[in-house]
Order: sequence, then structure tokens, then C-alpha cells
Amino acid sequence: MADTEDERASSRGTDDPVRHAPDPIRGAHHKMASRVRDERRIGHSQIGQLRRKFIRISTLAIAIILVTILLIINGAMSLFIGITLDRSLARIAGENPDAYVTDGSADNSLAAQFIPSLRTGTVDYYVFTVDADGNLVRSSAHAMSDLSASAEQELMSRLLAHNPDLQSDRTVKFEYDGEYFAVRVVDKNAQEEAKAEASSSSSPDRATPTTSAPSSSSSSPASAASGSPTASSATPSPSSSSAKSPSAYNAASDGSGTGSEPGTADIIFLNYTEIRSWQRQLRNLSTAVALLALLVFWLIVVSLSRRAIEPTVRTMENQKRFITNASHELKTPVAIISADAEVLEMMNGENEWTQSIINQSKRLNDLISALVRLTKAGESQKFELTDVDISQVASDAAASFRPVIEQHGLTLDTRIDEGIAAKAEPQSITEIVNILLDNSAKYCDEGGTVTISAASRGGLRSGATLTVSNDYKAGEGQDYSRFFERFYRADESHNSKKEGFGIGLAMAKELVTRMNGTLTVGWRDGRIAFTVALR
Repeated sequence: MADTEDERASSRGTDDPVRHAPDPIRGAHHKMASRVRDERRIGHSQIGQLRRKFIRISTLAIAIILVTILLIINGAMSLFIGITLDRSLARIAGENPDAYVTDGSADNSLAAQFIPSLRTGTVDYYVFTVDADGNLVRSSAHAMSDLSASAEQELMSRLLAHNPDLQSDRTVKFEYDGEYFAVRVVDKNAQEEAKAEASSSSSPDRATPTTSAPSSSSSSPASAASGSPTASSATPSPSSSSAKSPSAYNAASDGSGTGSEPGTADIIFLNYTEIRSWQRQLRNLSTAVALLALLVFWLIVVSLSRRAIEPTVRTMENQKRFITNASHELKTPVAIISADAEVLEMMNGENEWTQSIINQSKRLNDLISALVRLTKAGESQKFELTDVDISQVASDAAASFRPVIEQHGLTLDTRIDEGIAAKAEPQSITEIVNILLDNSAKYCDEGGTVTISAASRGGLRSGATLTVSNDYKAGEGQDYSRFFERFYRADESHNSKKEGFGIGLAMAKELVTRMNGTLTVGWRDGRIAFTVALR
């Protein structure tokens, strides 16, 4: 029979593909098996929590970086367009010497290269001449289409709403009938200074134009004063079509053109709808690229999340294995020491030394049991959540702890509503209530009150809240974020006469989390309260 079993074992070994596979395959198989074994020991819930936390933090960081880049790009783009519009308006108004240059240098500027619609040959604008009272005297169109009388009045109304004093140092932007306008009142002093500067710096390469600009503003006053409120642009002659026209609307005027009358003001309405459309397209494109980049980065983070948390998973596995092994190794000597102390008491009678040995052995045994329970609390067994009567659980726990609490000279106050239910695991929720009541009984001020309450959460979230509180005057200024750390105690010297190892609250937190609930702590008006919220 033994030979038969040996033959079967030999046969299984011969047919095992992993055993006879090449070394890299065997190594990968053992690595995968080890990872699966570690995940089972640690618990899939904890690994899932670590991965989700890593993915959330990484994705949030990437999203913040991308949003910051988008804000910088859009802010810089808006600033760039604003400055460019101001310079374009100044050039069109003749307040810049470049407005009187015909060599096309303005079209070679950085703005014109990035935004072709700002080039002098393609820009659309209108010139309104108004009197001292703001009434429209005449208008001229340097665009593909003219404006109706009602449109001219509406544009003037919009301008006066933003710039009622018609100040020449302001650029006003507004939207009208689906188009965007940048408006500027011509500064005649700046215009004359720019003309003089352009004339003094003229050269064969940069000559002041002698041909009239291809705009209706250079037409005769008679034609400007004709019955039509809007004059169309004049067609340039063939001899001048090959030369660049100056960008100032009155660059070639000799003082008899638009805006020459005293007491009048010229207003430039620059139509920058194309620029706005270009800005919107660039913003939409950058947003789409950012969203695509976020998706790509998210996929990368998800694919690498397991590898990223692998050192943490390995550390947790080693920690739990150490606790389990140490607990098993310590139980035997502790039991022997306690038994020997009891034998000594039977032989020589009870004394303070044997009693101290028994008490410390019991304390050490309790610590070992707590470590084992804490390790099991994070194991991979999935909780089967059912409807639990929280009112009944709280009432039973209060009844069992009342003698202990009263023995310490404390008062137990119960405020438990009837019929409170929530999704929970029955044994775990009972353990949580016992831990919280035991903790309150230990750390409540002398002669203080321990209160346990249960109520419905109400609102959109159904479920229950269970609160255990007690008097704790020394709680002001404490770091409550550490109360759920393992082995943490407010007395960091661990010399307090109060019993406990700092494990109970950590175990309660673990159990509540596994039931999809939250456990929080807070201190107010001399009382500390632990609140469990369940769905």
C-alpha cells in the first residue's frame, strides 16, 4: 500500500507542469502564490482600502496639477489677448507710431503670428464720431459688413453704460448680438504725438504713406456727410493694392478726415469675435487634452497601485505573522508561570509575591488574547451584515456593565430610543459597545457619569448612531486623531494605574470600518464622546 502511495506521489510530481517548468516560470508561480497567500492573511478588504486610498490620493494630486496648468494657460492666454487688444486698438487709433508704417512690421509681431485675425489686413473695426453730448455724428465701417442704425445706437448705449465719461485711457469689452467688441476712445494728443514721432523717424525703409488708406474714413467730408449714416470702405486702386496700408484709420488724413471737427471724439469698435472663438477653441482643446491625460494617468496609477502598495502589504503581513507566532509562543510559558505560582500558594500559603506573579501573568495573558483578537479583526472573512436591533444591543450592554460602572463610584445614564436598527454584524457590534463602555468606565472622572445613547440618523441617510460618553476634564488639548492607533494611550509613559493596553479602540475602529460605518471621537465641555454611525 505504501509503495502504491509513493508511486502516486511520484506520478503527481512527474505530471506537475510547474515543478518541471523553467526556473523563471517556477519563480513567477511561487511569487504569485506567495502574493495570494499574503492577501488572504492580511485580508482583501484592507488591500482594497490601501489601493483605493493610493489611487484617490494619486488621482487627486494629478488632477490638481492639471487644473493648475489649465488655470495658468487660460490666465496667460487671457492676459496675452487683453494686452494684444489694447495694442491693436492703440495702433488702429493712431496712438502708436507703428500705425503709420507701411512696411508690414506690425503683421510680423508675435501677436499677429499667434492670432492671424489681428493682422491689419484682416481686422474688422468701426469708427464712430460723437459730439460732446455723446450723440453719434457719423460712422464708418472698416469691415466686411456695415452696421444698421439701431445696431450703432445699441453699441453706443453699451459703451456709455461702461464708460459714461468717454475716458480715452480705458478699453471696454462687451458682447452684442453674438459678437464681441473691444472699444476705445481715441486720445487725440497721443495720436498727434505718434504722428510726429513717425514722421521724424521716417526713412526709405519706413516712409510715411502718401496714398490714402483703403477705408471710408479717408473719403471726402461730403461723402461722409451724405444721407447714409454709415459709409462703406473705399476700394484701393490697383497701384496701391500691392503695398501695405497703414493700420491707423486716419493715418493719411491731413486734418480734414474723420474726427477733425473740434468738440468731437472718435471711438474705435474692434470686433474680436474671431479672437474670442480662437480662445474658446484653445480652452476646449486644452481641457480635452487635460481630461485625456487624467484618464491615462489614472489607468497607469490603477495598473501600478498593487506594485506600489506591495511593500506596505508585506510589512502588514510580517506584522500579523509576528503577532500570531509570538502569541502562541508566549501562551505556554505564561500558563506555566501562573500554574507554578498557584502551586507555591498551595504549598506555602498566599503571599504578596505569589499574588503579584499571578496578577501579572493574568495581565500578560489578557494582552496576548487582545493581540490575537486584534489580528483576527483584520482577517479576510467577509462580514455578513444583517438588520440588527441596536436598541436591544445597547440595552443589554448597559445592563451588563452597570454593576462594574457603579462599583467604580460612577453613574450610568441610558438614553436609548426604541426600535433603532442598522446593518451590522451581531457579534461585532456587541463587541464594539462593550469596548466603548469598558473604556468609559476606566477613564471617566471620579464620581462622573457614563452615558450611552442610541438614535436614528434621520435625513437622507438611514441607519443609527450609537454614542458612549463620559466626564473627562483632562481631555482639553489632547490629540484625538491618535486615539485609534494601536497601543496608544494618553499616558505615554504607560505608568498609569488604569488597566488596558491601548488595543480596544483600535479593534473597535477596525470592526466598525468593516461594517461600512464610522467611529469618531470628540471632546466638548469636559466630556469625551465616541460615536458609531452605521447605515
